Amino acid sequence: MTMIPPLRRFSWDRLRGLLTSDGLKGRIVRGAAFTMGSFGTAQVLRLTSSLILTRLLFPEAFGLMALLQVVLTGLMLLSDTGLQVSVLRHPRGDDPDFLNTVWTVKVIRGVALWLISCALAWPMAAVYGEPIIAQLLPLLGLTLILKGINPTAIATADRHMRFGRVTLIQLSSQFITIATSILLAWIFGSVWVLVWGILAGAVSNQILARVFLPNSLNRFHWDGEIASELFGFGRWILLGTAASYAVNNADKMILGAFISLEDLGIYNIGLMLAMLAYKICGALKTKLLMPIYRMRPMQGNEANRRKTFAMRRLISGAGIAVMAVLAFVGIPLVDFLYDERYALAGPIVVLFCLSLIPQIITLGTGDLLLVSGDSWRAMHLTVARAVVQVPVLWFGVQWFGLAGAILAPAIAVIAVHPLRLHYARRYEGWDGVGEVGLLLLGVLPAGLACWLHREELAALFH
Repeated sequence: MTMIPPLRRFSWDRLRGLLTSDGLKGRIVRGAAFTMGSFGTAQVLRLTSSLILTRLLFPEAFGLMALLQVVLTGLMLLSDTGLQVSVLRHPRGDDPDFLNTVWTVKVIRGVALWLISCALAWPMAAVYGEPIIAQLLPLLGLTLILKGINPTAIATADRHMRFGRVTLIQLSSQFITIATSILLAWIFGSVWVLVWGILAGAVSNQILARVFLPNSLNRFHWDGEIASELFGFGRWILLGTAASYAVNNADKMILGAFISLEDLGIYNIGLMLAMLAYKICGALKTKLLMPIYRMRPMQGNEANRRKTFAMRRLISGAGIAVMAVLAFVGIPLVDFLYDERYALAGPIVVLFCLSLIPQIITLGTGDLLLVSGDSWRAMHLTVARAVVQVPVLWFGVQWFGLAGAILAPAIAVIAVHPLRLHYARRYEGWDGVGEVGLLLLGVLPAGLACWLHREELAALFH
């Protein structure tokens, strides 16, 4: 008779050893712990801020901030040449000359983006009929300069999966942002307080990073060979991130032309709640899987492939389980947390839980391509999704209302799946069995929740 080996008993010493080990397994465990802990804490802070600020300010303020953030995010992404990814993947990622050249490019880019934000202020105010945008956008655009001068030590910590200090710095900066916003909102009750809060957080992040991160004092340096290589790798990332911007922000840009700022603010609240699980999956896959793709490539190595697939299934499965629960409790949760002005956010959460299932499952393919140095195909994948999603979103909003905006991303992900499958198989990174199982695990309960709440969801189709 074949003896079944006994289960390994839990040991605090073994856990302590993993948490303190500098090996890959120890860094994975610490990385997962820091990512989960930081994300959970960040979302608690964000939710607390939302609950307080929605009572101190008006829904239009959140709609206005959504438009401003879309513009700044667009400027960041439309000029992204993959500097962070270059530090993560490049063999010279720890070379001071390489890092200082990267930092120099970042600084130049940050100043240029701020000047562009100033130039866009008046046209944006005219397009959306909100004169205050012309005053708010240049001030909020200063965060582009502050992000540009962030030390490369942050990217270096990610490269080596050492997340402790970076996590504490990010959480501290977020707390300062929230505390400043709440204090000023209580005193002044104006949309300006949200801008000042964001600026306070950006300044604090800059100070904390330089005080607590090792090797955080970059200097201006230019190496023509390094710069040429950065732009050579990043030119396709630039196109890909431009498409990524369309994928992630076109809903707000298009909805802003069809609905009021008040309704856009409510939509943004629902989106924030629904995206919790999606964002943590994205953070885990970026923080953990990208270094693993680099350290343990899957091509020609069945053991590496099996372990990587197991981790991807675990991350996606956890996110899908959260989405399934949220689909059932989304409406009563919104009713409990917010006043009646935000009631429509409940159905938005429920329908988003269904729409986000395919997106959670397919997270990570682009990271695999980038780590493999294939920014060309990573760009193809993102552009293909944008080409499908933006027209579907535009016509979906006009024909079906908010529901069209919510379902458009899922339709686009399904439409480009054959291309994603082709590229993933090229690097032996497609997990067919896992993806089908996760899709059924997510769609069935989320679909049931949508059917049970069909009367409330009908309001989204107007």
